[in-house]
Amino acid sequence: MAGKGILLTAENNLLIISRRLVVGDSRMQEVALILQMNQGEQKFEPVLGANLIQYSKTKVKNFDIESRVKIHLALDDKQYDQIKQQIKDNV
Repeated sequence: MAGKGILLTAENNLLIISRRLVVGDSRMQEVALILQMNQGEQKFEPVLGANLIQYSKTKVKNFDIESRVKIHLALDDKQYDQIKQQIKDNV
């Protein structure tokens, strides 16, 4: 996944304005998709997907979640610290 691509709506549908797909910086959308995915959901990169659903209704340490997120972002050449800072800047 790259930094520029077709943008999505909040419901993960294609963003279309005036019958045209909207293209722009899709980095944060890509991060969200990686965190929502389970492994095996993407054909060309089957190991990509944080499987965070496994942690629901379990006692888990922040370190475990952070480690998993870092690993899966790195698989897509994304830097966890940069993404974390970008989120802080936008909030």
